[in-house]
Amino acid sequence: MKGEGKDRALNFEIIRTDSLQIAMGGVTGTPISFYPVKLSREDGEPNNSMVVAYAA
Repeated sequence: MKGEGKDRALNFEIIRTDSLQIAMGGVTGTPISFYPVKLSREDGEPNNSMVVAYAA
C-alpha cells in the first residue's frame, strides 16, 4: 500500500487467476495493467465498493 490518509491505495505486485488465464507481475515478466485501488473515497469514508479494497 502506498500513500497516507485518503490517498492510500493498493498496488498489485502479482496477479494470477487460472480460471481466467491471467498471470501478471512477479516472475511472469508481464506488467500489471490494473490501476491502484484507492482504499478511501473522496469524502474519506472506506471504499467498500470493491472487494479488494474492503479486504485490505
